[in-house]
Amino acid sequence: MEIYCIIITKPSGDKSYYIGQTKYTSEIRFKSHISGKQLVDRKIREYGIDFTELRVLVRNIQTQKELDWQEQLHIQLFKSYAGWKKGGYNLTLGGNGVRSVEIDPVELQMAVDAGMSMTQICVKFGGISRSTLYRWMKTYKIKRKNICEVHRKNIEKLIYANFHLLQISNATGISRSTLSKFCRANRLLVSQKSEKK
Repeated sequence: MEIYCIIITKPSGDKSYYIGQTKYTSEIRFKSHISGKQLVDRKIREYGIDFTELRVLVRNIQTQKELDWQEQLHIQLFKSYAGWKKGGYNLTLGGNGVRSVEIDPVELQMAVDAGMSMTQICVKFGGISRSTLYRWMKTYKIKRKNICEVHRKNIEKLIYANFHLLQISNATGISRSTLSKFCRANRLLVSQKSEKK
């Protein structure tokens, strides 16, 4: 069993870290990261394999307890927990303890309604994994809202103020195509461009 670190160097030169554990070898585990769905996996594809380094930190760990402890320790050392806003890619604090958290349904609904990303919600609730978050959302029958639903009041306000699609897009940061689909689906009339005076 091993503890490994994935280091991603951004074009700015800044480095971001991910600490992981594996019962096999780090090289085998790394191959699954390349095509996986975790935050770090997506970042590997975003920045490219040439900007990604795998480093084995601890080898030949004998027990799961020691493996969990080493993972937690190295997440602290590398400051790789996403909740600390240091650019890390770990969504939990490591080990198994943080995955059994109880989530209040009202707080979870409020986080979804506020338009927080899945990563932000994972961090908010103590660094739970995405799969744990999805299980809680399914249990409480909470559906993920798209960006337009989150900003619906603001979008409607801009439409009634006679803003055209490009202006609404610039004001909200939502792409024109996403806004256009949302407006059509909700029968909201919005001008495609400003009228010439």
